[in-house]
Amino acid sequence: MYSEITRELHQDYLLSSARLALFFTWDWLAKHPDEEFDFVIRKRVDIWRKTKFNPEHIDKVADDSVYPEWVDIVGQMKAFYESAKKKNDFQAFENSCMDVLAPVMLERIDRDLVYIHDRVDIAKYQCGSLRYNLSQEKENPQRIGFHIANACYPASIFDDANYLPACFIVLMKQCETRFGVTEIGTGTWLNSYPRWLELFPAEWTDNMGPCLEDVQGHYGFWGQFITSGKTFNHKLAGKFRRTGTLPFLPRRSWCTIKAMRAHLAGKI
Repeated sequence: MYSEITRELHQDYLLSSARLALFFTWDWLAKHPDEEFDFVIRKRVDIWRKTKFNPEHIDKVADDSVYPEWVDIVGQMKAFYESAKKKNDFQAFENSCMDVLAPVMLERIDRDLVYIHDRVDIAKYQCGSLRYNLSQEKENPQRIGFHIANACYPASIFDDANYLPACFIVLMKQCETRFGVTEIGTGTWLNSYPRWLELFPAEWTDNMGPCLEDVQGHYGFWGQFITSGKTFNHKLAGKFRRTGTLPFLPRRSWCTIKAMRAHLAGKI
């Protein structure tokens, strides 16, 4: 039974996401000692966009350097890290960071609940849960890139077997009509997810790129920790903490519209 997000669940999502990002930061720096703490916090995790400093919806990624209070918080967290590292005390690092992060994250809960209710995150999605770019790829002008969201919230995009095929049929038609392209492609953690891969023809698998291990702070990496109900995915987070590896690493792939349309013909 699906239900709308509550204040308590969204608070858990925000704070649990931050704690997981701090775990990643600690682990990543242990494995990459030449990398700077500030760089990891700013570029490899998505803490900033879950704070009050982000003026947009939670998906927004922006330049955080124009917010002095945030710059001060990053400085405090860096000091916590350097102190805890000497004692090999991750828990002290996490707790100290959360003391300064929690207040600036909780301030955005009411705003987020309005955004979620109004479905702001899918406002620009032209094809249900799919959105295509408004220009072709520079390196491959015959190809349009696309993005994935969940317009079925609080249900899953995978619940109805006909749903995503229908979205793709609309997307391909619009892309052909508007841009004259013959291919579609995307890079996402879903390209490591079996249920997603069932949607695509053999071309998609044949053209699949390697796993992207240079972790970045966008949803191509971190979206896997959001459930269809927009809550925190504690199960996957637990796996991440046990293994130190993201459960699903993003990969890039593409296929022709012709092959995709033929593949979906038997699915809808």
